[in-house]
Amino acid sequence: QNKRETLSHSLMMGAGHLIGRSVSVMDPQTQSPLTGVVQALRSRAGEFQVVINGTPYAGDSITEIR
Repeated sequence: QNKRETLSHSLMMGAGHLIGRSVSVMDPQTQSPLTGVVQALRSRAGEFQVVINGTPYAGDSITEIR
């Protein structure tokens, strides 16, 4: 594993508590905040993602956790 994949894996392991929680992310397409419930966590191309309403968002786009 390269360093990026290892970091992404570590973030996912530590972010398991986010599943079922309400979070806000910055939508990269609209540049507007979006709030929803985290349905899943993913690692794509070495990057940690949260899935909200069926759409993956970069983990670093999370702006608030409720």
